[in-house]
Amino acid sequence: LWLFPRLPRFQRANPDVEIALTTLSYSQPIRDDEPLEFAISWGRGEWRSHIFEPLLTNTNFLVCSPGFFGKSAADPNQIVEDHLIHDRSTFWWAAFLNSLGVTGVNPSGGTLYNQTYLCLEAAARGDGIAIGDEVSSRDYLDTGRLIIPFPLRLPAPDSYYILTPRSETANQGPSLRFKRWLTEEATEHRLWFTDFWLTQSS
Repeated sequence: LWLFPRLPRFQRANPDVEIALTTLSYSQPIRDDEPLEFAISWGRGEWRSHIFEPLLTNTNFLVCSPGFFGKSAADPNQIVEDHLIHDRSTFWWAAFLNSLGVTGVNPSGGTLYNQTYLCLEAAARGDGIAIGDEVSSRDYLDTGRLIIPFPLRLPAPDSYYILTPRSETANQGPSLRFKRWLTEEATEHRLWFTDFWLTQSS
């Protein structure tokens, strides 16, 4: 949801670089013997076998379709169990309901999906309210397919990191070009959200 849509820009600017992209579930840690030039991984900077550099932090918020609450202003007390869309676990909905002061709603209710994309698509078609975040939800917010009904934001304890093997060749040639490009894209992404949050608060 963040890297894949951006890859064509790198490929157009670097037609001589061949990309081989492999994806793993967030629950599959990168092994010490993983054959890679570098990786982007979600975690807390606890890797021993790789050099790790921060790429993107993340903040969570609630998202829904523009007409989900009708013409009236969104009210947290309108949230019911059937509205809850969970991404792999019910942890974040429990945190949001508590922070919003909503009682009488079972945070384990609703629908649970094992992919962020499915959660966001379900919310965009009006099924309920999902947990959005800055990294995965930007395109949905930019196109207006999703909106943020409540201003509450909760920071994620984990971040995205660039991982490279502890070898002399890991930061040379095409790998170095791709890493620099990733850093530039991350900077642009942060600036976009800086402007976005200013617009939301005005």
